[in-house]
Amino acid sequence: MKRRVTLTLVIAGFSVALLAFSPQVEDTDVDELEALLPDDDGDGKMLVMVYCTGCHSAAETKHNIAGRKGSNKGTWGDLVNRMVTVRKAPIPREDIKVIVDYLAKHFGPPLPSSGEAGPEDSQTEGP
Repeated sequence: MKRRVTLTLVIAGFSVALLAFSPQVEDTDVDELEALLPDDDGDGKMLVMVYCTGCHSAAETKHNIAGRKGSNKGTWGDLVNRMVTVRKAPIPREDIKVIVDYLAKHFGPPLPSSGEAGPEDSQTEGP
């Protein structure tokens, strides 16, 4: 009897552990994150997918990136560096630059449209 109770408790504990440590990434969430991230000539998209979902779910990563759209390169750099220094994300230094450049390029401030006068266009020529 004691052996049967022990076996039942072990099986129950194992089942709870499986539920508690199930993978964070769901297939549909990964597909949605991948759709949000534009393809690029470099490795930025792949590095964001790998490193960000290493700690966060794909849904959370998608929400965080979309919610910070329009942030400048410095803000993206601060965010990624905080993940490395404070949260101990295992991102190599050379990959940090690629990730920050990718996020700033695709989720940074909007570029002025061709019809808008930029600083170099706003000067008038003298007589």
